[in-house]
Amino acid sequence: MIQLGNTHLGKQQFEQSIKVIFASGSLTNPAEKAAVENHINVMRPETLQRLVELKTKHPGSINLIELKPYLENPPFGEDADTKVNVYIDEVWQELRIRSNIVQAVKQLDETEPNQSQFEVTEIRVQYKNNFVAQNENLDRQAIYDILLELSSPLAGYIGRVQGTGISSDRFYFLRELQVD
Repeated sequence: MIQLGNTHLGKQQFEQSIKVIFASGSLTNPAEKAAVENHINVMRPETLQRLVELKTKHPGSINLIELKPYLENPPFGEDADTKVNVYIDEVWQELRIRSNIVQAVKQLDETEPNQSQFEVTEIRVQYKNNFVAQNENLDRQAIYDILLELSSPLAGYIGRVQGTGISSDRFYFLRELQVD
């Protein structure tokens, strides 16, 4: 790969490129050394499978701009597999947070029959009471930003009655965000 890359791309472009190899077995010591020295990411097929499953179940969840630094920076070689799995785990955690916020809006909708639209503070309280782990603390602005994302026409999990901002916008449940 190194020789072909240098031949077809040229040394400078090859060095600047993100390089990934998928290997099912362990690399030999010389192959690992060559991968590290040439900034080549070596990943397991299971990691690729996790990326594909995430992309399939939640289109748009993999942000290539966010993934790029994971592939550009050390560690390289077989240790790169761990850093890509860290990225995948972070994406799943973000999806779980969003799913829980949708669930909080749904719970409010079910428990408040006289009210169909809820403000950010009500949703934040419901979310914190039912879904927040000890170390997680999303402030009002963070919840609002996520609600805006979930209410976008591309997402469509939450509906939004637009006011003048965080204090007057209202949100309502449209459909669930399933995270396995």
